[in-house]
Amino acid sequence: MSAHVVTVFGATGKQGSSVIKAFLADRTFIPRAVSRNPNSEKALELKQLDVEVVQGDLWDVASLKNAMKGAEGVFGVTDPYDPENLAQGETSEMLMGM
Repeated sequence: MSAHVVTVFGATGKQGSSVIKAFLADRTFIPRAVSRNPNSEKALELKQLDVEVVQGDLWDVASLKNAMKGAEGVFGVTDPYDPENLAQGETSEMLMGM
């Protein structure tokens, strides 16, 4: 039987890390954490829990495809207050799917 992977965006933040911990406790799905910086302190903490951490950026489509490859589900968190999002103006909400 193949692994049931769920890709978790925002994995190093409060919501995402809570989702990661819930998946680890439940053991039905294997969480894959997405971080803009997979070598950050919080990403390294997830790696210590044997969580796969991959690099991903919401403005980099190739990184998103890689992060979600083979996943059965996605937990997404977007940040409308991110400076890159604000720089997009009114279209940022549309681009982020909000």
